[in-house]
Order: sequence, then structure tokens, then C-alpha cells
Amino acid sequence: MSGLSLEEQRAYYDERWQNTHYGNLLEMERASKILSLLRATGLTEPRILDLGCGRGWLAGILSAFGPVTGVDLSPEGIARARDLWPQVDFRAGDVFTMPLETDAYDVVVSQEVLEHVDDQSGYLAVAARCLRPGGVLILTTPNRRALDRFTEWEKEAWGVQPLEHWVTRSELISLLAERFDVSRSGTFIAAGGSRGILFFCNTRPLRGPTAGLRCRLGLGLHLFALARRR
Repeated sequence: MSGLSLEEQRAYYDERWQNTHYGNLLEMERASKILSLLRATGLTEPRILDLGCGRGWLAGILSAFGPVTGVDLSPEGIARARDLWPQVDFRAGDVFTMPLETDAYDVVVSQEVLEHVDDQSGYLAVAARCLRPGGVLILTTPNRRALDRFTEWEKEAWGVQPLEHWVTRSELISLLAERFDVSRSGTFIAAGGSRGILFFCNTRPLRGPTAGLRCRLGLGLHLFALARRR
């Protein structure tokens, strides 16, 4: 749902991160994908910005490969992250208004954030502005084509947040095309869904054998993109 004030969103995430302690398997798979895309850049010790870092777990992992700055709206999430990963430069604030260095980062990582902002083009403009010319954006976000095949119960169980603006792969490419050249994009993680073709894909005999096909057909749970700032 949209129309929530910034303070209401901040309060939601403060409570969410206060009550979240450990990662889950989806986060582990997303981290693996992000690290594989980071490796594909060929960069050594890149300066990384984790834009919308939540409770900071991914920023902590990324800090093994280069200096990391993590920013998030939630002061509670940032406070917890600072305790766990003191080597990361964590900052709390609204990415649209907080002072962030321009032309400064080799890599911007955006993990599951795009869907939670109303102004998606403006959010990507922030990412582009923070990157040095030729710098790389690594982005993941839920895949609307897959989630449209979820029942309402499945969506709630998956974890719907206050703002959810899911996009398709073509919509994501169009958004990125304003400021980036996309070198890789697709879908990953074959999980969930019980409508249409996903009803058959998720039956026990077919779940494993169809996982790769499902992602190749654009029905993976998440979208990914590796894009270079112009």
C-alpha cells in the first residue's frame, strides 16, 4: 500500500529490524547472486555503497571485499548494524535527502529496495549520482511476473511490507535505461507460487527439474540486473 508518510515507514522498519535476528535461506541465495555479480565486475577492493542496507548483514559480507558504506531509513536497523559490523560506515537517513558523496563509489548494491519506494526513477537517480562515471549498479528486486501468480495468502506469508511496487523485467530495464547500460539481467530463485504454470512447477515431482527452466522463462522469484553508469 502507498500513501504512508516517511515517519510511518521509518517506524515500521525500526520495529521490523528490532525483532529480526537471523537471516533466512532467501537472503542467503540473494547474497550468493550479488557476490557472483560483484565477481563479474572484475573489480579489486571496490568502494561499495549498500543503498537501503536494512539491518546491515549484506554490508557486513561485502566489507570482506572492499570498503563499504551502508545507508538505511531506520535508525534502529543502523544501530544494530553498527554493533555487529563496526568495520562498515553505517548511516541512518532518507536516501533522497541525506548527503551522500557524488561520483564516489565503484559499486552501488541495491538489494530488495526498489520495490519499497514510490519514486523508483528518482531512487535510481540517487544510485547513479553516487557512482563514479562507469561505476556499476548491482540490483535485485521481486519479480512481479512471479508474484502475480502467488495467492494472497502466499504473499502475506512471504512478507509484504508497507510499500510494495513490484516490477517486471521489462519495466526494470526501462527504468535503468534512463541512466545505465545494462549488461546482465534476468530472474533467479525458483520458489513459491501456485497459480497458472507455477501450480505445476511447484508440484513435488516437477519442483526440482523445472527450477532452471522457470528462471529462464522469467518466472524466478527475484529480478537481478548488473548495469553500468553512463
